[in-house]
Amino acid sequence: MSPAGSCMRLFSTMPISYCNMGTCDNASRNNKSYWLSTMAAVAMMPVAGEEIKEHISCCVVCEVTSLAVAIDSQDTSTPQCSPKWRSLWMGYSFCMHTGAGDEGGGQSLTSSGCCLRDFRAQPFVECQGPRGTCHYFAKV
Repeated sequence: MSPAGSCMRLFSTMPISYCNMGTCDNASRNNKSYWLSTMAAVAMMPVAGEEIKEHISCCVVCEVTSLAVAIDSQDTSTPQCSPKWRSLWMGYSFCMHTGAGDEGGGQSLTSSGCCLRDFRAQPFVECQGPRGTCHYFAKV
């Protein structure tokens, strides 16, 4: 589980805009966005249009009465929940992804969004706004 802001209602290769001197633009610069990938086979070439959908993970935003917290072991053993806590799922710790240069982002280690149920060597897809395409490998 990650913050609700990570679950977009509509997909766009460039879901952000930037403003300069009162003018706002979408995808007019060489910006990139990163999306959690599905278990679909890694595409060898950039994908576009409807083809993108099979590579982008879907999500749902739910309201709950208690907080879910991830506990990482920092080794290959599966950590245990504290007494009186219930395990929701076990997975693989995912912390950080990077972009070109000093760009990057990631999850808080206590966020359940950092505990992926399935291991993926490439857990995210990079989309390039001006091109409207998505690919698994960073183009630098």
